[in-house]
Amino acid sequence: MAETITVTNPKSSRTVEFEKDFGSSLEEAVQIFGEEAVYGAFVAQAVIRTQAVVRSQLGKEDVSDDDAIQYGLEYKLGERRPVATRAKAYDKVALALANGTMTMEQLQAYVEKKRAELAAQATEDAA
Repeated sequence: MAETITVTNPKSSRTVEFEKDFGSSLEEAVQIFGEEAVYGAFVAQAVIRTQAVVRSQLGKEDVSDDDAIQYGLEYKLGERRPVATRAKAYDKVALALANGTMTMEQLQAYVEKKRAELAAQATEDAA
């Protein structure tokens, strides 16, 4: 499958655009580039994405280095949000209920909103 690639060099202010065929499946990509190149590209992108999710945790003052590392270890490619983030959301809701800043009606609305988001995400992931 051809992808449009746009490249700009800020020093020269030049931009080019072209189509490059990367294949339309994993098998085609391996045929075009070879297994070693495809796997190498996968690992490189997996490292970048894992670094990004850990970097987001390191920016939070309440997250320890060990927790940030654990977040990275638990992260699975393709997940929008690792399990650790969902647990934090649960903790926030539990605290709000405990200290009276969230009513049962607000909790029900929150749960319905999250159900709808999860259903939409599952539909999107299945497509």
